[in-house]
Parts: sequence; structure tokens; C-alpha cells
Amino acid sequence: MTLVRRLAVAILAATVLFATNAGAAPLLISGGTSYTTLPPSPPGDWRGNDVFPNEPGYVGAQLQFLGTAGKSYRFTFEFLDHEALWVDGLETSAGDISNRSPSRTSVSLRWLATGGLDTVPFSFITGDDPAQRVRNGGNPFPTLGLPSFFLSVATPDGRHGTGLRSGSTIWLGLDDAGAGPDADFDDWVGTVRVPEPVSVALLGTGVVAAAARRRRRR
Repeated sequence: MTLVRRLAVAILAATVLFATNAGAAPLLISGGTSYTTLPPSPPGDWRGNDVFPNEPGYVGAQLQFLGTAGKSYRFTFEFLDHEALWVDGLETSAGDISNRSPSRTSVSLRWLATGGLDTVPFSFITGDDPAQRVRNGGNPFPTLGLPSFFLSVATPDGRHGTGLRSGSTIWLGLDDAGAGPDADFDDWVGTVRVPEPVSVALLGTGVVAAAARRRRRR
């Protein structure tokens, strides 16, 4: 067996081991209270969740992240839909997304993990007059006049909540408190995802390709 082929086999074995043991770095829902989003409202009624109804999750909770110390991860936030008169928006250090943005608008930011529980860096700005903010890490239990958000670990296809506490895709649902404590959490609805690490897998693929090209030239 040539040196290149031996190296390719070794890296492929490491890739399989890495994929088995690492997987996607988890997002964790910490604290809060179990909550199921309200059923959809009748036409013309602002109460009820018209985007993500009857789904299990948590209110008054915070979103945290557990990664490998010193490793850089990419968080991708994607806006899906809204039901709100106020203009509300997600805020991140990589950019903001208003609830008037086109569906599927996204923004990605990189985060260097500490190896402990990191608080995912995002907040919401709500309302027009006066504007208020709710930050992850200080998300309150739904209270009259205070914005808050709902968190739910999503199924792999991102279409439903699971009621779990950890996963790689999380639903975010904002309640801007503009109509009082309606707690329907559909004023800004979207997801946040963390991708699986791919650097080792890509390296293994490249070495195997190089070995194959070298063998064909002989």
C-alpha cells in the first residue's frame, strides 16, 4: 500500500470516528416553563399563533450553546413569517432581520466556543413607540407590557417542535407585548441552526481524491 493510500485510509477512519462522536454541537434550552403555542386565530383576530400553532416548547427560557473550546461555529438565523402590526426585528452582531423582511431571509455569525455553556448572542427589538428590547440571557416569563420569546427544539425537517431541551435547530417565536399578554409568539418567527463540523470530513475527501488521481496516472 502506497504512502498516499495509507494516509487516505487513516484520515477516512478518523473522519468516521469524528462524525460518530462529534455530530452537531448542541443548542440547549435552559430554564423556563413548558408551553404549547396557541391554536390559530379565526380570520381577522390577532390572538393565537398563525405561524407555528399547537407546538411544544418553553417560555421564560434562555438559549445556550455547548461547543468545543477554541472552535469557531456558525449560527444561522432565518426569518420565516410574522403576524404583527408593529415592526419587530432580530438583532445580531452580523446583521438584523426585520419581520417585514422576505421569508427565508437569513444572517450568519461566527462564535468562538469557550467549552462551557455560552449564551447565544442575539436579541429582539420590538414595537415602534416606544421601542423595547429583549435579550437572550434575560428572556422573562411572559408579562404584561414586556416582550419575550418562545423556544422549541425542532424536528430534523424544521417543521415541528419536539418538546426536547437540546438539538441543532431551534424555533424562535417573539411576542412583542403590543396587544398585552396574548402570548401567541408569532410576531417574529424563525429558526437558529448550528451546522455539523465538516473540516475533517472535507480533508479526508480531498486526500482520497488525490490518491485516486495519482493511481489513474500510473
